[in-house]
Amino acid sequence: MRPWLKALVVLVWMVGCRPAAGPQPPTRAEVERFRDSVLEVLRAEYPGRRFEATDDPWVLRSRELPLGLQALYAKCQLGAAGTVDRRALIKSHFDGLLAEPHDGPVPAILPWERARPLLMPQLVPAAAFESVHGPHRPFCDGIVQAYVVDSGMHDRVVTRDDLARWKVSTKTIEEAALANLEASSSGMKLNSSDGEDPFIIVALGDGYDAARILLPGFRRYAAQRLGEPFLAGVPNRDFLIAWSFRCLPEFQGRTRRAIIEDFSSQPHPLSQAVLQVSSTGITPVD
Repeated sequence: MRPWLKALVVLVWMVGCRPAAGPQPPTRAEVERFRDSVLEVLRAEYPGRRFEATDDPWVLRSRELPLGLQALYAKCQLGAAGTVDRRALIKSHFDGLLAEPHDGPVPAILPWERARPLLMPQLVPAAAFESVHGPHRPFCDGIVQAYVVDSGMHDRVVTRDDLARWKVSTKTIEEAALANLEASSSGMKLNSSDGEDPFIIVALGDGYDAARILLPGFRRYAAQRLGEPFLAGVPNRDFLIAWSFRCLPEFQGRTRRAIIEDFSSQPHPLSQAVLQVSSTGITPVD
């Protein structure tokens, strides 16, 4: 088997691409109907909380917390042919995320000393972030770099009210979040190839795989392995692939198609664009 084909086999396995003849992504109307049914259940099961739709039909909001629906949609589709109680499935899916802790301060009012080591950067669609009113930085291709307080069980987006209460700047939040992600990424396992088509894949599934493209340490490592500039894709929150401009045309084309498929089919989609990464910045490739 040629090196480029071996690399592609790993890529397809990691990305989880589906054959073209497989299930097609739902239409916007289907997603909106699903979203409305979830809203009905949530409002009945959690009468003390307020739930709102956003411009993105895959995202709801409760207080400042964005609630993605793609993973839940996948669960409901898997259970559709069986005897799964959809209402119970929806409640079970959100119970851990929406539960208020019974002891100690809730995440929304953590003091700065406790919140700082829990801060993490996260890439999110700009459209889903518009109403959050939190500190953020533009990334590219309709994505923003936001910040969350990750308590281990769930995360909450940092808001302007947090900055005022903590008496810190956006720069301080960003520096702390990137330092925490850098520390948590130390020694992480990467899937990579140094063959004819060199590439690096990050897919730990912790919610911050795509955000690791922000880390100077990762970008230096990738540049050493792949050359600078190099190409990258962040089709969803839990996947990052970087590869070399030197890769053969077959690999380039199949990788781009895999990114588009992953963006269309996986939870927490970000971008179907191919990005050029260098020491001076990150820009979409035409």
